[in-house]
Amino acid sequence: MNNTLPLVSVVMSAFNGEVYLASAIESILKQTYDNFEFIILNNASTDRTKDIILSYKDPRLLFVDNTTNLGFTKSLNKGCRMATGKYIARLDADDIAHPERFEKQVDFLGKNPDISVLGTGYVLINSVGNKIKKVMLPDSEEKIFLKTLFASPVCHSSVLLKKSVLEQLNYYPENFPYYQDYALWINAMKYGYKISNLKEFLVYVRQHEKTATNEHFQERHFLEIVELYKLIFKDILKLDISKKEVENLYKLYYMIDELEDEDLDNAITTLKRILNILVLTLRTSKLRIYTEFIFRICSCSKLYYKQKCHERNKCLLGYLRYLFLYYILAKKFLKLFSKTTIISK
Repeated sequence: MNNTLPLVSVVMSAFNGEVYLASAIESILKQTYDNFEFIILNNASTDRTKDIILSYKDPRLLFVDNTTNLGFTKSLNKGCRMATGKYIARLDADDIAHPERFEKQVDFLGKNPDISVLGTGYVLINSVGNKIKKVMLPDSEEKIFLKTLFASPVCHSSVLLKKSVLEQLNYYPENFPYYQDYALWINAMKYGYKISNLKEFLVYVRQHEKTATNEHFQERHFLEIVELYKLIFKDILKLDISKKEVENLYKLYYMIDELEDEDLDNAITTLKRILNILVLTLRTSKLRIYTEFIFRICSCSKLYYKQKCHERNKCLLGYLRYLFLYYILAKKFLKLFSKTTIISK
């Protein structure tokens, strides 16, 4: 490691992570790029997390022991504020970084100083490390704009971002305990910071079967998604939209069988408003055609809901919703606008 300040500060917060923590730490320490510091925060764990961290004697490692559990977002912010590097890298305590990840990301940002946030593709693995699938994320401004409307455009465990930008954005928003990264990317886009992704798979992200089974988590998940989409509509689409409208849109996608007729009508009306904003933002005749097609699909879905919901298996409606609203809006849009220029934000 160089004697000067490190170029990269790696920030990891761990809570009761003894099962996968060693693999995560070692994937950082074995990077081919070595000009980094590694800040690991033990967030008041009650298992062997602290002992595992302290077992590593690498001089690049800085151990921080939170005496109380700050929550994930606040713990991350604590680590990021301590960072001395120009760039901040993230890795969750159960994920694994590819050995060449930092080398390739630092090289890219050095050659592309206009990029503030850089992610990579990732390989989704299960609890025992077997590959589930590979996920490549968009790299162009247009595709990232569209991706953000439906999901996070950057894998958090793959990100390398400028600390100066994180400071200017006032770090991760602490009112988002689960989706602090998604909220941060929305905030970055709001202020014109450029985001991109390397077209390589440089991190392994672990998927846990029990992630969303807890009722408290599901409740918080819903409330936080609503707040996220309020940000998207306000800051990305410049659309004034109420909390009730966002809730109805969320239910239209995830819980359509819980919507009353009036709320269903309101959700479809709101969806039309959003798509009209896209028409103004991305001016192409093809988009107008797709928008009209989507309106017709929504109307058909509403009719199907009213007439058949109590007569057929609700899974059929779920299938239609998934097929039309997700596939057409997300997949088709991303392919359609690969060469489209955003003319307003």
